[in-house]
Amino acid sequence: TYGNEWINYNQRYYKFPVAQTGIHKISYTELSSAFSSLGLDNIDFIDPRNIQVFGRGVEQYIHVEGETDFSFDPGDYIEFYAEKNDGSVDSLLYGSMDQVTNPYYSNFSDTIYYYVSIKASSGALRMETNNAFNPSATNLQNYFLKESFQSFNNEYYEGDALTKHDPNYTLGEGWMSNWFYEDDTTPFTVALQTPNIYTGAGSPSSNLSFFAIGRNNVNKHLNISFNGTNLVDTILDSAFSDDPFPFTSNVVLQNGATQNLIFTLAQLNLSTRQYMSVSYARLTYPHSYTFIANKSSLKFEMPNNGLNPYYVSFDGFSNQSCSYIYDITDHRRVQTQLVNGKIEAVIPTSNSFQNKKCYIANDSEAILVSGISPLNTTA
Repeated sequence: TYGNEWINYNQRYYKFPVAQTGIHKISYTELSSAFSSLGLDNIDFIDPRNIQVFGRGVEQYIHVEGETDFSFDPGDYIEFYAEKNDGSVDSLLYGSMDQVTNPYYSNFSDTIYYYVSIKASSGALRMETNNAFNPSATNLQNYFLKESFQSFNNEYYEGDALTKHDPNYTLGEGWMSNWFYEDDTTPFTVALQTPNIYTGAGSPSSNLSFFAIGRNNVNKHLNISFNGTNLVDTILDSAFSDDPFPFTSNVVLQNGATQNLIFTLAQLNLSTRQYMSVSYARLTYPHSYTFIANKSSLKFEMPNNGLNPYYVSFDGFSNQSCSYIYDITDHRRVQTQLVNGKIEAVIPTSNSFQNKKCYIANDSEAILVSGISPLNTTA
Protein backbone atom coordinates (compact mmCIF):
# COMPACT_ATOMS: atom_id res chain seq x y z
CA THR A 1 0.00 0.00 0.00
CA TYR A 2 1.06 3.61 -0.61
CA GLY A 3 -1.31 5.52 1.71
CA ASN A 4 -3.38 7.08 -1.06
CA GLU A 5 -5.86 4.24 -1.50
CA TRP A 6 -8.65 6.47 -0.15
CA ILE A 7 -8.42 8.84 -3.12
CA ASN A 8 -10.96 8.48 -5.92
CA TYR A 9 -9.40 10.26 -8.87
CA ASN A 10 -12.83 10.87 -10.38
CA GLN A 11 -13.72 13.18 -7.46
CA ARG A 12 -12.57 16.68 -6.53
CA TYR A 13 -11.04 17.29 -3.11
CA TYR A 14 -10.91 20.47 -1.04
CA LYS A 15 -8.49 20.66 1.88
CA PHE A 16 -8.72 22.47 5.21
CA PRO A 17 -6.48 22.64 8.29
CA VAL A 18 -7.29 20.98 11.63
CA ALA A 19 -5.21 22.43 14.47
CA GLN A 20 -7.51 21.70 17.44
CA THR A 21 -9.19 18.59 18.77
CA GLY A 22 -12.97 18.77 19.04
CA ILE A 23 -16.24 19.05 17.16
CA HIS A 24 -15.75 20.82 13.84
CA LYS A 25 -18.42 22.48 11.70
CA ILE A 26 -18.31 23.41 8.02
CA SER A 27 -20.97 25.99 7.24
CA TYR A 28 -22.91 26.41 4.01
CA THR A 29 -21.18 29.76 3.47
CA GLU A 30 -17.66 28.36 3.90
CA LEU A 31 -18.25 25.38 1.62
CA SER A 32 -20.05 27.47 -1.00
CA SER A 33 -17.14 29.93 -1.09
CA ALA A 34 -14.62 27.13 -1.57
CA PHE A 35 -16.66 25.51 -4.34
CA SER A 36 -17.14 28.77 -6.22
CA SER A 37 -13.47 29.81 -5.99
CA LEU A 38 -12.67 27.83 -9.15
CA GLY A 39 -16.15 27.58 -10.57
CA LEU A 40 -15.87 23.80 -10.58
CA ASP A 41 -18.78 22.83 -8.35
CA ASN A 42 -22.09 24.51 -7.64
CA ILE A 43 -23.17 23.86 -4.09
CA ASP A 44 -26.82 24.45 -5.01
CA PHE A 45 -26.85 21.35 -7.21
CA ILE A 46 -25.12 18.81 -4.99
CA ASP A 47 -26.90 16.10 -3.01
CA PRO A 48 -25.66 16.61 0.59
CA ARG A 49 -26.13 12.90 1.26
CA ASN A 50 -23.04 12.38 -0.91
CA ILE A 51 -20.73 14.72 1.03
CA GLN A 52 -17.61 13.01 2.38
CA VAL A 53 -14.87 14.10 4.77
CA PHE A 54 -11.48 12.38 4.90
CA GLY A 55 -8.76 12.61 7.53
CA ARG A 56 -5.62 10.58 8.25
CA GLY A 57 -6.22 8.52 5.14
CA VAL A 58 -9.73 7.29 6.02
CA GLU A 59 -13.26 8.54 5.47
CA GLN A 60 -14.75 10.13 8.59
CA TYR A 61 -18.21 9.60 10.03
CA ILE A 62 -20.04 12.93 9.80
CA HIS A 63 -23.42 14.52 10.46
CA VAL A 64 -24.90 16.72 7.73
CA GLU A 65 -27.60 18.94 9.12
CA GLY A 66 -30.47 19.43 6.66
CA GLU A 67 -29.54 16.68 4.21
CA THR A 68 -32.93 14.96 4.41
CA ASP A 69 -34.37 17.39 1.83
CA PHE A 70 -31.58 16.40 -0.61
CA SER A 71 -30.39 20.03 -0.75
CA PHE A 72 -27.52 21.82 1.02
CA ASP A 73 -29.04 25.18 1.97
CA PRO A 74 -28.09 28.28 3.99
CA GLY A 75 -28.17 27.25 7.65
CA ASP A 76 -27.13 23.66 6.88
CA TYR A 77 -23.73 22.45 8.04
CA ILE A 78 -21.36 19.48 8.24
CA GLU A 79 -20.36 18.34 11.72
CA PHE A 80 -17.67 15.85 12.76
CA TYR A 81 -15.10 15.04 15.43
CA ALA A 82 -11.44 15.58 14.50
CA GLU A 83 -8.13 15.54 16.35
CA LYS A 84 -5.15 17.81 15.80
CA ASN A 85 -1.90 16.30 14.62
CA ASP A 86 0.15 14.18 17.01
CA GLY A 87 2.98 11.66 16.71
CA SER A 88 0.92 8.89 15.12
CA VAL A 89 1.62 10.00 11.54
CA ASP A 90 5.32 10.19 12.41
CA SER A 91 5.25 6.41 12.93
CA LEU A 92 5.65 6.09 9.15
CA LEU A 93 9.12 7.60 9.56
CA TYR A 94 10.11 5.45 12.53
CA GLY A 95 8.83 2.15 11.17
CA SER A 96 6.15 1.48 13.79
CA MET A 97 4.16 3.29 16.47
CA ASP A 98 6.08 1.69 19.34
CA GLN A 99 9.26 3.33 18.01
CA VAL A 100 7.86 6.86 18.21
CA THR A 101 9.62 8.81 20.95
CA ASN A 102 6.66 11.10 21.70
CA PRO A 103 3.27 9.84 20.44
CA TYR A 104 1.57 13.01 21.74
CA TYR A 105 3.67 15.53 19.85
CA SER A 106 4.49 15.64 16.15
CA ASN A 107 8.07 16.29 15.11
CA PHE A 108 6.77 18.73 12.50
CA SER A 109 3.42 20.45 13.16
CA ASP A 110 0.30 20.33 15.32
CA THR A 111 -1.80 20.96 12.20
CA ILE A 112 -3.08 18.19 9.94
CA TYR A 113 -5.14 18.55 6.76
CA TYR A 114 -8.58 17.04 6.25
CA TYR A 115 -10.46 16.91 2.95
CA VAL A 116 -14.06 17.34 1.85
CA SER A 117 -15.39 15.83 -1.38
CA ILE A 118 -18.62 14.94 -3.15
CA LYS A 119 -19.23 11.30 -3.93
CA ALA A 120 -20.90 10.44 -7.23
CA SER A 121 -23.45 8.17 -5.56
CA SER A 122 -24.90 7.38 -2.13
CA GLY A 123 -23.05 5.54 0.62
CA ALA A 124 -21.08 8.32 2.33
CA LEU A 125 -20.44 7.58 6.02
CA ARG A 126 -22.79 9.15 8.55
CA MET A 127 -22.96 9.34 12.33
CA GLU A 128 -26.09 7.80 13.79
CA THR A 129 -28.14 10.27 15.82
CA ASN A 130 -29.66 8.70 18.92
CA ASN A 131 -32.35 10.70 20.73
CA ALA A 132 -33.72 7.94 22.97
CA PHE A 133 -33.68 8.65 26.71
CA ASN A 134 -34.89 5.73 28.80
CA PRO A 135 -32.56 5.67 31.82
CA SER A 136 -32.35 2.75 34.20
CA ALA A 137 -30.69 3.21 37.59
CA THR A 138 -29.14 -0.26 37.33
CA ASN A 139 -27.20 0.87 34.24
CA LEU A 140 -25.84 4.06 35.81
CA GLN A 141 -22.07 4.37 35.24
CA ASN A 142 -20.00 5.17 38.33
CA TYR A 143 -16.79 6.21 36.59
CA PHE A 144 -15.05 6.72 33.29
CA LEU A 145 -11.37 6.41 32.39
CA LYS A 146 -9.55 9.72 32.10
CA GLU A 147 -6.07 10.42 30.77
CA SER A 148 -3.78 12.82 32.55
CA PHE A 149 -0.58 13.44 30.65
CA GLN A 150 2.30 15.76 30.05
CA SER A 151 4.08 15.95 26.72
CA PHE A 152 7.45 17.68 26.55
CA ASN A 153 8.82 19.67 23.61
CA ASN A 154 11.61 21.69 25.22
CA GLU A 155 14.40 20.22 23.09
CA TYR A 156 14.77 18.21 19.90
CA TYR A 157 17.23 15.34 20.24
CA GLU A 158 18.72 13.84 17.09
CA GLY A 159 19.32 10.51 18.73
CA ASP A 160 22.32 8.22 18.96
CA ALA A 161 25.43 9.70 17.37
CA LEU A 162 25.94 6.37 15.58
CA THR A 163 22.53 6.54 13.89
CA LYS A 164 21.77 10.28 13.57
CA HIS A 165 22.71 10.15 9.87
CA ASP A 166 20.33 7.23 9.27
CA PRO A 167 17.61 8.36 6.80
CA ASN A 168 15.07 6.61 9.03
CA TYR A 169 14.01 8.06 12.36
CA THR A 170 15.30 5.94 15.24
CA LEU A 171 14.08 5.17 18.73
CA GLY A 172 15.00 8.08 21.02
CA GLU A 173 14.89 10.75 18.31
CA GLY A 174 12.37 13.55 18.69
CA TRP A 175 11.03 16.20 21.05
CA MET A 176 11.52 15.84 24.79
CA SER A 177 12.16 17.67 28.06
CA ASN A 178 15.27 19.53 29.09
CA TRP A 179 17.78 17.07 30.44
CA PHE A 180 18.28 16.13 34.08
CA TYR A 181 21.59 14.91 35.44
CA GLU A 182 23.09 12.90 38.29
CA ASP A 183 24.03 15.62 40.73
CA ASP A 184 21.03 17.82 40.03
CA THR A 185 19.93 19.43 43.29
CA THR A 186 16.28 19.30 42.20
CA PRO A 187 14.93 15.96 40.91
CA PHE A 188 13.03 15.98 37.62
CA THR A 189 9.36 15.86 38.66
CA VAL A 190 6.28 15.32 36.52
CA ALA A 191 3.10 16.39 38.34
CA LEU A 192 0.11 14.56 36.88
CA GLN A 193 -3.27 16.10 37.71
CA THR A 194 -5.99 13.65 38.85
CA PRO A 195 -9.08 15.53 40.01
CA ASN A 196 -12.24 13.67 41.02
CA ILE A 197 -10.76 10.19 41.45
CA TYR A 198 -13.37 7.46 41.77
CA THR A 199 -12.56 5.13 44.67
CA GLY A 200 -15.88 3.32 45.11
CA ALA A 201 -16.95 -0.24 44.34
CA GLY A 202 -15.46 -1.68 41.15
CA SER A 203 -12.77 0.97 40.86
CA PRO A 204 -10.10 -0.34 38.45
CA SER A 205 -6.33 0.00 38.65
CA SER A 206 -4.67 3.13 37.31
CA ASN A 207 -2.03 2.74 34.62
CA LEU A 208 1.14 4.78 34.23
CA SER A 209 3.38 4.97 31.18
CA PHE A 210 6.29 7.20 30.23
CA PHE A 211 9.36 7.34 28.01
CA ALA A 212 12.81 8.33 29.31
CA ILE A 213 15.79 8.71 26.98
CA GLY A 214 19.51 8.85 27.64
CA ARG A 215 21.27 11.94 26.30
CA ASN A 216 24.90 10.80 26.32
CA ASN A 217 27.03 7.71 25.93
CA VAL A 218 27.72 6.62 29.52
CA ASN A 219 26.15 4.09 31.85
CA LYS A 220 23.26 5.51 33.83
CA HIS A 221 21.81 4.61 37.22
CA LEU A 222 18.16 5.52 36.90
CA ASN A 223 15.79 5.77 39.86
CA ILE A 224 12.09 6.50 39.38
CA SER A 225 9.46 6.84 42.10
CA PHE A 226 5.72 7.44 42.02
CA ASN A 227 4.19 9.13 45.05
CA GLY A 228 7.17 8.04 47.12
CA THR A 229 7.02 4.40 46.03
CA ASN A 230 10.03 3.15 44.08
CA LEU A 231 9.17 1.98 40.56
CA VAL A 232 12.58 1.66 38.91
CA ASP A 233 16.15 1.18 40.12
CA THR A 234 18.26 0.06 37.19
CA ILE A 235 21.59 0.47 35.41
CA LEU A 236 21.28 1.38 31.73
CA ASP A 237 24.15 0.08 29.59
CA SER A 238 25.89 2.73 27.51
CA ALA A 239 26.49 0.25 24.68
CA PHE A 240 23.30 1.74 23.25
CA SER A 241 23.94 5.38 23.96
CA ASP A 242 20.32 6.54 23.64
CA ASP A 243 19.34 4.24 26.51
CA PRO A 244 15.63 4.44 25.58
CA PHE A 245 13.51 3.47 28.55
CA PRO A 246 9.80 2.99 27.84
CA PHE A 247 7.76 1.97 30.88
CA THR A 248 4.19 0.96 31.67
CA SER A 249 2.72 -0.43 34.88
CA ASN A 250 -0.33 -0.31 37.11
CA VAL A 251 0.12 2.10 40.04
CA VAL A 252 -1.65 3.10 43.24
CA LEU A 253 -2.88 6.69 43.47
CA GLN A 254 -2.62 8.84 46.55
CA ASN A 255 -5.52 10.93 47.80
CA GLY A 256 -5.56 14.35 46.24
CA ALA A 257 -5.53 15.95 42.84
CA THR A 258 -1.82 15.53 42.00
CA GLN A 259 0.37 12.45 41.54
CA ASN A 260 4.15 12.96 41.47
CA LEU A 261 6.46 11.02 39.16
CA ILE A 262 10.10 11.67 40.11
CA PHE A 263 13.25 10.86 38.10
CA THR A 264 16.77 10.91 39.55
CA LEU A 265 20.19 9.70 38.39
CA ALA A 266 22.30 8.17 41.13
CA GLN A 267 26.05 8.73 41.03
CA LEU A 268 28.24 6.06 39.44
CA ASN A 269 31.58 7.82 40.11
CA LEU A 270 32.19 8.20 36.39
CA SER A 271 34.35 10.84 34.79
CA THR A 272 31.40 11.97 32.66
CA ARG A 273 28.09 13.19 34.07
CA GLN A 274 24.92 11.22 33.24
CA TYR A 275 22.13 12.98 31.32
CA MET A 276 18.55 11.90 30.51
CA SER A 277 15.26 13.43 29.34
CA VAL A 278 11.57 12.48 29.34
CA SER A 279 9.35 12.76 26.25
CA TYR A 280 5.96 12.14 27.88
CA ALA A 281 4.19 10.74 30.92
CA ARG A 282 0.61 9.46 30.87
CA LEU A 283 -1.67 8.28 33.66
CA THR A 284 -5.04 6.64 33.02
CA TYR A 285 -7.28 6.62 36.09
CA PRO A 286 -10.95 6.19 37.10
CA HIS A 287 -12.74 9.56 37.24
CA SER A 288 -16.13 10.01 38.86
CA TYR A 289 -19.02 11.71 37.06
CA THR A 290 -18.92 14.51 39.64
CA PHE A 291 -16.92 17.63 38.79
CA ILE A 292 -15.68 20.30 41.17
CA ALA A 293 -15.19 22.92 38.44
CA ASN A 294 -16.97 23.50 35.14
CA LYS A 295 -15.29 22.25 31.99
CA SER A 296 -15.75 23.25 28.36
CA SER A 297 -14.96 19.86 26.83
CA LEU A 298 -13.90 16.36 27.79
CA LYS A 299 -12.64 13.26 26.00
CA PHE A 300 -13.31 10.17 28.09
CA GLU A 301 -13.47 6.40 27.87
CA MET A 302 -16.20 4.18 29.29
CA PRO A 303 -15.19 0.64 30.30
CA ASN A 304 -16.98 -2.20 28.58
CA ASN A 305 -18.64 -3.53 31.74
CA GLY A 306 -21.47 -5.49 30.14
CA LEU A 307 -24.21 -2.94 30.84
CA ASN A 308 -26.57 -2.18 27.95
CA PRO A 309 -27.18 0.66 27.47
CA TYR A 310 -24.83 2.98 29.36
CA TYR A 311 -26.58 5.56 31.53
CA VAL A 312 -24.35 8.55 32.32
CA SER A 313 -25.02 11.55 34.56
CA PHE A 314 -22.53 14.46 34.64
CA ASP A 315 -22.84 16.50 37.84
CA GLY A 316 -21.19 19.94 37.76
CA PHE A 317 -19.63 19.46 34.32
CA SER A 318 -20.91 22.67 32.72
CA ASN A 319 -23.42 25.46 33.18
CA GLN A 320 -23.75 25.80 29.40
CA SER A 321 -25.70 23.77 26.86
CA CYS A 322 -24.12 20.46 25.82
CA SER A 323 -26.59 19.01 23.32
CA TYR A 324 -24.77 15.83 22.39
CA ILE A 325 -22.24 13.27 23.55
CA TYR A 326 -20.20 11.99 20.63
CA ASP A 327 -19.61 8.24 20.67
CA ILE A 328 -16.32 8.10 18.77
CA THR A 329 -16.04 4.31 18.91
CA ASP A 330 -19.43 3.53 17.39
CA HIS A 331 -20.00 6.75 15.43
CA ARG A 332 -23.06 8.15 17.21
CA ARG A 333 -24.36 11.55 18.28
CA VAL A 334 -26.27 10.88 21.49
CA GLN A 335 -28.66 13.61 22.59
CA THR A 336 -28.38 14.73 26.21
CA GLN A 337 -31.05 15.76 28.69
CA LEU A 338 -30.79 18.25 31.54
CA VAL A 339 -32.15 16.49 34.64
CA ASN A 340 -32.05 18.32 37.99
CA GLY A 341 -29.07 20.34 36.83
CA LYS A 342 -27.17 17.27 35.58
CA ILE A 343 -26.30 16.48 31.96
CA GLU A 344 -27.56 12.96 31.31
CA ALA A 345 -27.65 10.57 28.36
CA VAL A 346 -28.30 6.95 27.50
CA ILE A 347 -25.65 5.55 25.18
CA PRO A 348 -26.11 2.22 23.35
CA THR A 349 -23.55 -0.41 24.23
CA SER A 350 -20.43 -0.85 22.12
CA ASN A 351 -20.54 -2.94 18.97
CA SER A 352 -17.26 -4.54 20.05
CA PHE A 353 -15.59 -5.72 23.22
CA GLN A 354 -13.40 -2.64 23.50
CA ASN A 355 -13.94 0.34 25.75
CA LYS A 356 -16.04 3.14 24.32
CA LYS A 357 -14.30 6.45 23.55
CA CYS A 358 -16.54 9.51 23.82
CA TYR A 359 -16.40 13.29 23.66
CA ILE A 360 -18.62 15.96 25.21
CA ALA A 361 -18.35 19.74 24.84
CA ASN A 362 -20.31 22.93 25.27
CA ASP A 363 -22.20 23.76 22.09
CA SER A 364 -20.31 27.06 21.97
CA GLU A 365 -17.01 25.16 21.72
CA ALA A 366 -17.71 23.93 18.17
CA ILE A 367 -14.75 24.77 15.93
CA LEU A 368 -15.81 26.61 12.76
CA VAL A 369 -13.76 25.35 9.82
CA SER A 370 -12.16 27.99 7.62
CA GLY A 371 -9.51 28.08 4.96
CA ILE A 372 -11.08 25.45 2.69
CA SER A 373 -9.28 25.44 -0.63
CA PRO A 374 -9.03 23.18 -3.69
CA LEU A 375 -5.97 20.96 -3.92
CA ASN A 376 -5.01 22.50 -7.25
CA THR A 377 -6.58 24.25 -10.25
CA THR A 378 -8.84 21.27 -10.89
CA ALA A 379 -9.28 20.23 -7.22
